[in-house]
Amino acid sequence: MASSSASANLQEDVAIGKTRPNKYTIISCIIASSGALLFGLDVGITGGVLAMPSFLEKFFPDIYAASQQAELQNDGSTNAYCTYDSQLLSLFTSSFFLAGMATSLPASWLTEKYGRKASMALGAALYLLGSILNVAAVDTAMLIIGRIILGAGCGFVNQSVPIFLAEVPPPDFRGAIQTCFQIFVNIGILLAGIINFYTSRLDYGWRISLGVFLPPALLLLIGSFFMPGTPAFLYRSGNVTKAKETLKLLRHGSSDETIEEEWDLIEKDVNESKEQGTPSQQLKTLLSRPYRGELTVAAGIAFFSQFTGVNSITYYAPELFKTMGDGTGLGQAIAVAGVLLAGALTSFFVIDRVGRRALLIGGGSLLFVFQLATALVMRYKFDPYNPEDTPKWVDNLMLALICLFTYCFGWSWGPLGWLVPVESQSQATRSAASTMSVLTNFFAVFVTTQFFLPMLCKMQWGTFLFYSMFDVAMVIFSWLFVVETKGVPVEKMRSEFQSHRFWKRYANIHAIDEEVSKPDPGVQLTAKRRGEA
Repeated sequence: MASSSASANLQEDVAIGKTRPNKYTIISCIIASSGALLFGLDVGITGGVLAMPSFLEKFFPDIYAASQQAELQNDGSTNAYCTYDSQLLSLFTSSFFLAGMATSLPASWLTEKYGRKASMALGAALYLLGSILNVAAVDTAMLIIGRIILGAGCGFVNQSVPIFLAEVPPPDFRGAIQTCFQIFVNIGILLAGIINFYTSRLDYGWRISLGVFLPPALLLLIGSFFMPGTPAFLYRSGNVTKAKETLKLLRHGSSDETIEEEWDLIEKDVNESKEQGTPSQQLKTLLSRPYRGELTVAAGIAFFSQFTGVNSITYYAPELFKTMGDGTGLGQAIAVAGVLLAGALTSFFVIDRVGRRALLIGGGSLLFVFQLATALVMRYKFDPYNPEDTPKWVDNLMLALICLFTYCFGWSWGPLGWLVPVESQSQATRSAASTMSVLTNFFAVFVTTQFFLPMLCKMQWGTFLFYSMFDVAMVIFSWLFVVETKGVPVEKMRSEFQSHRFWKRYANIHAIDEEVSKPDPGVQLTAKRRGEA
């Protein structure tokens, strides 16, 4: 979720009087947050429809036949882990993220060039088109094309909505509003699970499930024409008068002094962001050796947050529990989504009270414990050739472990996976690092969702052991390489890397070069005397 350096700087603590959001601001933020709801709905809907027999029979008949055969035979000859092993089936899920990754850079350019509203409107229109294609799909090709269009819409929406939510609310409420993006994502996952639970009882239920994107996408599309442009973007694009009028509208009810103080801050932030150059210049800076720490933290946190395997679990929860012989798996998926939302709500209260590194290290350690425990239970208590014989207490234990895992992710690596890559950047790299984080995130989710089901077939319980090793790696990564960002102003972020025990060897290269390039006064004096002679 990339953001401009100006919008990022607006999130810093400033001495502006308490200003509560007015109705216009609240309605605008709710409409924009429907973009987060869309992303959450996709996470929850996708795995649910893959567990519906009518959907599999129409689009993936081989998988449907294999699942039916396994249920009918029940003679110990079929490996339950391999029931859903299909690259085409996985592509139905992962193509969404591949398209999102492909559109991230164009979305970043459009958002900065034509504004947040334009990017949101285009993303919403793509969501509508993709959803219509999915609902009306008659073959697998049409289905996957619809998924690709949905993913492209996600690329534009996820690029613009967080920036809008950073620039529209009053400064005192920006942190809370931005945390709500993650909460709305999790609400979408929970709603999708509930919808799937009931639509699965209908022969055409999958069409209803795939059509749930239409209402929020329509709301976002229509709303984008009536929402205000953000004052920061309007100022940057040269519409200074309109920017001032929009700020007064968004702060209606606040004192003139408070509005003027915020206006001065916007002017300062926009002018500072212009000094950092174009997005391509910022990217060049980020890729240079002195900024290796910023690049590593931005990409590393985004990568590890997805290689916990959490998206594989949330996307394929119904298939996972169904594989273990625990009903349709749709009820369990609702439980997983519920605790993920609870984790996000917990982060709302603890994220600014505890250091980022402490949450990353503590959360990662617990993720390792619960994922390792899941692998061991699957290894010693689950027989993939006779899943119906699994004791009920084992099913309940598995559900509990996965719920504990997703809850811990919800208050640690879930929100921090988006927050730290941006917070850890100075003005010189913040916009570029945010885009790099989005690209890395989409790529990691594409890989994990595309290969989770084949891994489950080949590696079985080892799949969870595999991801638990990444949990260990990300704890070590956080301990050794991540700088603390809690309470650090953007203008001081660079010094955190320059004083870090590891990154200072790279971050101080410019300072060393400048010192070396200074002429020696003694040499200058000697040369001067020779010239006089």
